[in-house]
Amino acid sequence: MVLILPRSQKKYFMANKFKGQKRVFNWQWLKKTSQLLIIACVLVFSVYVFYYLKNMTSIQLDKTIWHIENDYSLNLKDELLSRIKNQLTKKYFDIDLQKVRSQLLTHPWVAAVKIKRQLLDDIYLDITTHKIALRLNNNAYISKKGVLFIPRKKVTNSYPLALSSLTTQQNSKEIFAAFLQYRQILKPTQLRIKVIKQTPVTQLILQNNITLNLGYQQQIKRLQKFVTLYANLKKQKKLNFHTLDFRYKNGFVLSQPIKRL
Repeated sequence: MVLILPRSQKKYFMANKFKGQKRVFNWQWLKKTSQLLIIACVLVFSVYVFYYLKNMTSIQLDKTIWHIENDYSLNLKDELLSRIKNQLTKKYFDIDLQKVRSQLLTHPWVAAVKIKRQLLDDIYLDITTHKIALRLNNNAYISKKGVLFIPRKKVTNSYPLALSSLTTQQNSKEIFAAFLQYRQILKPTQLRIKVIKQTPVTQLILQNNITLNLGYQQQIKRLQKFVTLYANLKKQKKLNFHTLDFRYKNGFVLSQPIKRL
């Protein structure tokens, strides 16, 4: 038996059926839709940026960001720019960063280069210059990493002077290693090395113009002997402007004062 209700009663029945039930919003659908919209926006933006950079005619030089770590008040930017200007006039993605880096490293003062692209059209250059440890033969320098470099631009300084008959990278490393050893041994005396000569006999000139002849060999042993004698010689005031020759088997020779350097 089928019961047919009048239209008014049917509306009343349906209203009571859903009474007390809450409508549930589909948050999961909204979340997925939002994620798809975000991904689509990112893709559109990426494509736009790619074609924008790909079709650039050149990078403006004022958008090349320079950071030059320089302890000697040297104006190097113009010289460095002249070495890489041809690269910077190319399209953004055609610029060979490794070539830019290698060209900058050919400058005598440059020790290290970091380079990277920065969106949208910038290139960042971080350049570190050599830190001087020694002067070599008055026309070159040895860095604090033992690297020989011969720049056109010299700096006024009071760095120790190394004199050698050779000016090579290998010889410079040997001189620097010897200098570090000698300086460490001399620490108890608080005497600073002014000149280190290897021509080929080793000779040290210390502050107060104390000259030490260390000879061809056993330089470390002879310098250690000087350190043990230093306190007694200082008390006797037999050091300043004197030369101590340690090339003798059973002792050393203390010469007459020499002229100030």
